[in-house]
Amino acid sequence: MICAIASTAPSNNYVLVKNSFVGSILEEVGLQRPAAQDVVLPDRGIFNISEERLDVLDGDVLFLLYTHDFRELETYERLKHKPIWKQLKAVQNNQFFWSIFGHGHGTIHLLLTP
Repeated sequence: MICAIASTAPSNNYVLVKNSFVGSILEEVGLQRPAAQDVVLPDRGIFNISEERLDVLDGDVLFLLYTHDFRELETYERLKHKPIWKQLKAVQNNQFFWSIFGHGHGTIHLLLTP
């Protein structure tokens, strides 16, 4: 299973790679990542993508982190109408999940509702 993970904000979409906190958890449990996320980057393991590059999120499963900080739901409402979003395998197969990321506790809670 290939697992993609990202975070959104009104002006940015972030991809979390192997050396991000979340990436290290996925590696520990043995989940594969899309090629663009299966890398190590300097400085926190996060990179920004434009809406036109949402294809780097293409995996069997997609987790979108939700922190309650950046109006992520507004961004999601905009993204879900984009043709490239609708082409993602995880979205087409109903394998897109919101994941609440608690910065203060360093934990991830999965919401199993698409």
